[in-house]
Amino acid sequence: MPTPDIYYAPDLAQVHHEAFGNIAKAAAQTILKETSLAYPSPVSILDLGCGSGITAAHLSQAGHHVTGIDYSAAMIRIARQHAPLAHFQQASLFDYEFPPVQVITAISEAFNYLFDEQSSLNMLHSLFQRIHAALPPGGLFIFDVLTTDVIDYQKPRKAILENEKWSMFFHIQVDCNTDQLTREITLFTKEGDRYRRSYETHRQQLYRSPDIQNLLHKVGFSFTPMSRYGNQDLRQGLQAFSCKKAI
Repeated sequence: MPTPDIYYAPDLAQVHHEAFGNIAKAAAQTILKETSLAYPSPVSILDLGCGSGITAAHLSQAGHHVTGIDYSAAMIRIARQHAPLAHFQQASLFDYEFPPVQVITAISEAFNYLFDEQSSLNMLHSLFQRIHAALPPGGLFIFDVLTTDVIDYQKPRKAILENEKWSMFFHIQVDCNTDQLTREITLFTKEGDRYRRSYETHRQQLYRSPDIQNLLHKVGFSFTPMSRYGNQDLRQGLQAFSCKKAI
């Protein structure tokens, strides 16, 4: 499903891969631990919203058969270089036909993004049903979701991050009426003695944690909420879940 490079275009995708991969690395520790407890030998893992393949690289290096799905063409290009043992496909996680696998993951707010305008509570219910159907009895579903608990500020927030290769300007605001977060990103990437400018707007649908837990119950998952991956605490409003299909 080819899409234009308007979300995580090449410059932003590269910066994200190099500077914002801590959650993906930490999540891999949790996924490997949970998987080893459930399965004594390597299994097939589907990584939804795989980004630049950081989690997939750790999982595939441990011997698992990993397929990564992401909406961004630039992210998929990086992932194929970073995690050559895994397989990657560009697609919307809401449209992708899930193959039978033992483990499904979705790390770093994959379910929140409104890139293709499909993220909603009803769509999540349908998605969770399809995930449940793709897993065998005892199969694992590990994911995180950005919740309305992130709304600890009523006014727009600005931030600047920079190093010797790039400067990034954020403008973040939350619409409390729609529970939608908008993140405007202006990136200046150094190119010789000049800077190349790029701009993206990302919108995310925030969810209430009790609603997510209710959906998991309805679909038939048992689950444990998590506030950290590995040794890394999750930021306020980011809620992770380790789910299991009944045996």
